[in-house]
Amino acid sequence: RVRASGSIQAEIEEVAQDVWFEGWANGFDLWELALHYHQFDTTLSLLWFAEEDLPSVEIDRFGARLADDGGLAELTGQLAWPGRSRRR
Repeated sequence: RVRASGSIQAEIEEVAQDVWFEGWANGFDLWELALHYHQFDTTLSLLWFAEEDLPSVEIDRFGARLADDGGLAELTGQLAWPGRSRRR
């Protein structure tokens, strides 16, 4: 639609995420800012989620859910030494 208008213009619109990302779970709407430069026949799109619409699970770039591995252990302030022998 922006490309067909014949002039340089920008449009901001809410779009369904499956328009841009194949294989993602439906229901997450994202925003798109589209700007077309007719002189160069180039369209630039900026995509973003509203903070309240972010997915609650982490998904990799292939659409697979990532499992939480628990991360690093909490620091206690105690250094764990490997043994009682002294280094020379």
